[in-house]
Amino acid sequence: ILGEDGSVELSGVAYAGGSVIRSVQISIDGAGDMLIPFTPAEPFALTRWQTRWTPPGAGDYEVQALVFADGHAAPAVAAQLVRIR
Repeated sequence: ILGEDGSVELSGVAYAGGSVIRSVQISIDGAGDMLIPFTPAEPFALTRWQTRWTPPGAGDYEVQALVFADGHAAPAVAAQLVRIR
């Protein structure tokens, strides 16, 4: 969702099985990881995360989320393409 300030809402759902999710990192075009703050959830819980990001300009951006649970990274999910016009 494009905001009046030019920012874009990025959101998703994290899951780490029996582990407790500690953090979610967002990578845009393979660089500039952003740590998404949220309250850790119980094991086996789906955890919604969201943040706002201001792209440097129009174009296509590859966005990938990585979940960290109990000290290890969960397998990365496929990157999503975000198109800003």
